Amino acid sequence: MEKVFAIKNLDCAHCGAKIEEAINRMDGVESAVLNFPMRKIKIIGNINDEFIDLMNEVADKLEPGVKIVSLDKLKTSDELYHNHEHTHQHCDDECRNQTEKKRLTAGLMPVIIGSAFFAAAIVSGKMLNIFPLTLGLFAAAYIVLGKNILKTTARNMKSMKFFDENTLMTVATMGAFAIGEYAEAVGVVLFFRIGEMFEDFAVARSRKAITEAAGLKVEEADILIDGEFLRKPSGDIKVGDIIRVKKGERIAADGIIESGESQLDTSALNGEPVPMTVRSGDSVMSGCINLANPFTLRTTAAAAVCCGGTSGCCRPATSATAWSRSRT
Repeated sequence: MEKVFAIKNLDCAHCGAKIEEAINRMDGVESAVLNFPMRKIKIIGNINDEFIDLMNEVADKLEPGVKIVSLDKLKTSDELYHNHEHTHQHCDDECRNQTEKKRLTAGLMPVIIGSAFFAAAIVSGKMLNIFPLTLGLFAAAYIVLGKNILKTTARNMKSMKFFDENTLMTVATMGAFAIGEYAEAVGVVLFFRIGEMFEDFAVARSRKAITEAAGLKVEEADILIDGEFLRKPSGDIKVGDIIRVKKGERIAADGIIESGESQLDTSALNGEPVPMTVRSGDSVMSGCINLANPFTLRTTAAAAVCCGGTSGCCRPATSATAWSRSRT
């Protein structure tokens, strides 16, 4: 049995790799492939309710708070955004963008508030020289900025996990407070939170790019078989096949035009808003949309568009930039 699961509350790629490795070692698992940007894991093996419970126990031991759930059980638009599946697209682009903005804003607010307390503490120490006030401001900044770190450290203590970045940072900053280096203690957690913000931003952009790439996949295409075009799943396309692309259709595989002349919308690949005219002998790429006349092409690659790394079918993509340059 093959099934794709969503992974909730996973924010660390290294931890995700450990979870993937542990699941691969479980009895009854043939393979487990994690897609961290999309927060999904595809598992092939003997999957039942008991297996899912055991899998969650394994994941929670490695990264407390992580939950692995079936995509079918996800109901809210927020969950659907973080665990996108082609057959479960119940949230439009605007909804997903709003969800991502809310999540990034939620991460930004503690940094702003904590930084304000931190700056006030430094000013208080330099100008007012009121120790209780300064200490209180430093403590407030530390709590606001380091709340998640402290919570994670507490969970680690319960599960007997003592050596990760959160526990080590807690020990280091508590030690700095103990010897009176308050600014250094708060500075460490502040820079850590800023680093997390940049990481979240990078992951969000990667997730958006992968989702857009997955949206280029064509489900069916007209393939020439025994002298006639038959509607077949795009996964049946092989190198050297002749396929027909009608007006309004998206090209299912890279190829060279055999007959016909048309115009293509290539904006999904290279951002170019002006349609490109193509004719017999020209190379075209999968994902482009035929805007005018039907044409046929001989495929030069199988129809395996990137699916986010969950199916193992992805091929290296041809550079859209290089292609567009070759056309000019």
